[in-house]
Amino acid sequence: MTNGGYGSINQALSFGVPIVAAGLSEDKADVNARVRWSGAGIDLATNDPSSSELKVAVRRLLEDQQYRTGAQRIAREFASIDTRSEVLGIVKKLVADRNRSGLL
Repeated sequence: MTNGGYGSINQALSFGVPIVAAGLSEDKADVNARVRWSGAGIDLATNDPSSSELKVAVRRLLEDQQYRTGAQRIAREFASIDTRSEVLGIVKKLVADRNRSGLL
């Protein structure tokens, strides 16, 4: 269960943990909608869920294997990406492009 902050969502998904998210401020509405869209969890679409809403959502999350399957799929995708190499490649390309254009 999370308020839908980007960091907590990514942390949970990197370990294949399905999510119940409730939060609408900052970027949370968008992040939580993506959790729902991806099948990795439940978006309660509120800042203030009732205890009843939380109970129903958590029970549904635990009983319906589709959420764990969705979260585990995303964890595999995350694991397949060499983030360090991706970031270094982008930075090297930006530097090379700036060098070619005479901006450095």
